[in-house]
Amino acid sequence: MTITNRVTLVAVVGMVFSNGAGCKKPAATAPADSTAPAPVAAKVDAGPPPIVGMEDPFVRLTGDTTKTLNAGYKAMSAKKYDDARTAFAAVVATHPDYAPARFQAVKAAALGGHVADVPALWRELLARDFVAYVGRLDKPKDLAPLRASPEWARIKAQEVSIRPAYAADLGKGLFFVARARDVAMKPGAQAISKIDLNQEVYQVDVTSKRYRRLTDTDGRVFAFSLSPGNKALSFLVVAGIAEPSSATPRFADVSAGVVDLATLETIGPLRLGAPGTKVGAVVLAWSKDGDPVWITRAGPEPGEDETSYALDATRTAAVVVSLSGAVPGNRTTATPSSVTTADEVADMVTVSDDRKSLQIVDEDRTLRATRALDPTSVRWSPAGKRLAYAGAFDECKGKGTPAGAKPDKNELYLWERGKKSAARVAAAPAVFRSAWIDDDRLVYQSGAGKQARIHVYQPATRADLVLKSRAGSALWGFGAVICPGAAADVPADDGAGEDGEYGSEE
Repeated sequence: MTITNRVTLVAVVGMVFSNGAGCKKPAATAPADSTAPAPVAAKVDAGPPPIVGMEDPFVRLTGDTTKTLNAGYKAMSAKKYDDARTAFAAVVATHPDYAPARFQAVKAAALGGHVADVPALWRELLARDFVAYVGRLDKPKDLAPLRASPEWARIKAQEVSIRPAYAADLGKGLFFVARARDVAMKPGAQAISKIDLNQEVYQVDVTSKRYRRLTDTDGRVFAFSLSPGNKALSFLVVAGIAEPSSATPRFADVSAGVVDLATLETIGPLRLGAPGTKVGAVVLAWSKDGDPVWITRAGPEPGEDETSYALDATRTAAVVVSLSGAVPGNRTTATPSSVTTADEVADMVTVSDDRKSLQIVDEDRTLRATRALDPTSVRWSPAGKRLAYAGAFDECKGKGTPAGAKPDKNELYLWERGKKSAARVAAAPAVFRSAWIDDDRLVYQSGAGKQARIHVYQPATRADLVLKSRAGSALWGFGAVICPGAAADVPADDGAGEDGEYGSEE
């Protein structure tokens, strides 16, 4: 959320009385010298801006590394901080981007009396995962000696200096949702099941292949939307599903927030509606001024008892507004079973009534297909040189394929101006969401659930880069999390740690 630091300066005026008989008028205070320079706080050198982001934020520990991580947690519990630091350092040496081990190494150094080592360790952690760890040293009681030490000023200076470096050029990258673990669900009261999505929003620079996490919601992000110009990111947070096995599963107690991609300032998550509110769909949209707008629907279809929300004047709450003022594009619609987008209009393209062909109006070209096409999948490259489109595909129907049977495959197509025919880019049981980075690079999502992967495809060379993933990654959000009329096929969370027996960071 946006954090505004208010510092109140309290002036204490002393009255001086003499010890002699009676009371004398205090001597007049000499006027302040207006020419004297104001005191200046010592500037702390935070060092040069670091290289930010991670090469592999989704690494999974196995074998001996997991044993070493668990040994570190055991040593921390036993207050053998030097032994713990050694163990966590060994994990970091093998997997430099495994942030939980880096955080534990910071704590072990501080609690073990090696306070002078903390700033360097903290800098390396923040550069990799600033959003998740900034401010995490501010409150724990056992770290009070660290906050009282001379190194604390340097630690806070690093947080200030790394923030703009971490936020630099965020809008130029590719955004996606990624899962750290499989989705887990636990039945709860009033037919509401708690759902652990285990997913956050990330950005990747496809040139440097470095990833940056952008949300820290305990893994509850369901979907997101980018504002026009990629200046801000709106996200939806879901903690529960009402009647997940019914014909009309709904979200329970949804919240939403927004991240300023220039400053990393985060507002929210803010509750949409009163406690206990259940909604069939949430639309993440934007006003003409670039402010986030959230529209909830009682059911999954447009117009079903809609309520619009916007930020209040203090930007600390979401309030109901009579007219949302949402612009037509740049919106994401999320239901428990689907995530769809409408971020651009495919000009000069007409879809036939049977949805089995596209008419390119300005070239008098017809592109036919053997399957029904998805009109929302039609995407022009920025300069209108290439057109991507895909067949219609029901993810929930695909999940119902009998064991041993091959699921139906969908297809992703690409057509270039001046050519008579389109080319098939990929075939898989997937929705094939897609977007263009530029005229020469198409991003598309293939697969579903933990098998979902994001590809960066270059039509000129047919090079196909698959982004790193752990338990699945998706553009804008995962579909088919809960399918209508079907029992949820996600396991209950067993409470185990992320990579080992002792998985908690706190």
